Amino acid sequence: MEVGRPEGKKSREESEVKVIGLTAEKVTNIKETLTLLGAKLKFKGEIENIRVDSPDGALGAAGLSARIRKYTETKEGETRIWYERTLKGKRAAVAGKKKKREYNSERFSTYDEAARDLAAYSKVVLGINVEPLNELSLVRKSREQYVFAEEHGEIAGAEVVIDKLIAVSVGGEFVAGVTPIEEIPYFIEIESSYGDERDDFNISKCAEKLDVDPRGELHDASERELLEHYGFLPKSKRARATMRS
Repeated sequence: MEVGRPEGKKSREESEVKVIGLTAEKVTNIKETLTLLGAKLKFKGEIENIRVDSPDGALGAAGLSARIRKYTETKEGETRIWYERTLKGKRAAVAGKKKKREYNSERFSTYDEAARDLAAYSKVVLGINVEPLNELSLVRKSREQYVFAEEHGEIAGAEVVIDKLIAVSVGGEFVAGVTPIEEIPYFIEIESSYGDERDDFNISKCAEKLDVDPRGELHDASERELLEHYGFLPKSKRARATMRS
């Protein structure tokens, strides 16, 4: 297996904001607006975000977060399943947005293939041995992902992701939050990945057209912080410090 080659890999700076607490009616309005604006439906189905690390937490200690993501999509009666792996560096909040360095893989047909690629990449390119990989958590969500093409001017390249939590497991055990998972509202992410000042403009304009607040509660939250908010995980030190301030 060839590791660390540029073909099939992508590294990008990405900005994103979350908008949480959306009702089904509001999400319907957002979908209608996306259709009217000409956004292309890129993906509709279920995803599983599987957070992994070595038994000694080597990636976390290096400031990296590793994830293997499972996609399940059904089109015209045919179900397709594929996997990708992602490594993310530490995030830095910039003007209310989050920028993150991502190292994404090509698609794999099985979880084991994606895990082997992640382990090989970590060892050869980063010098970190992560075998055997441990599953830290799994988050299953329904997802619709829309993208604006170049002809969309001021919001060209922006992506809108509509998510709804389905299940959460920690250490291989499914867990319940403070709020029953079926009662947790929808949330969306608005993303842009030019890697410069266009991202902030893109996100703000897209939020304006969708009539949502890009600086609302938990707009810069990670997935972990979202799970903490709904009681699936204990509050982190950062969250406790924020609550005290």
